[in-house]
Amino acid sequence: MQLSNRKRLVISEWDGRILLHIREYYSKEGKMLPGKGVTLNMEQVGALILAFPEALEMLKEKRVELPDSESADGKEEGKQVVKAEKVHEHEDTHDDKHDDVDVVGVE
Repeated sequence: MQLSNRKRLVISEWDGRILLHIREYYSKEGKMLPGKGVTLNMEQVGALILAFPEALEMLKEKRVELPDSESADGKEEGKQVVKAEKVHEHEDTHDDKHDDVDVVGVE
């Protein structure tokens, strides 16, 4: 899932474990490559999900406006086109134990 021009959220499997990666990508020789980021195991993803209600309240207190579910789903004018592509997670870790994963991007 493309979060911005250079940031992506990717789910992969490595050594029998499901992992969630949030990475910043960079361009090299016309190719987008994974760079710095964070990888969470499912226990950490669960903790992050449980922390979201409190984080949302903190953002509301700071008067931060977030997109609503309709605009995020592309149901309003100016909707985004969602595109899925197959990528090789090996580029991220240089480890042959990673499987191919689907990345969903937004155009």
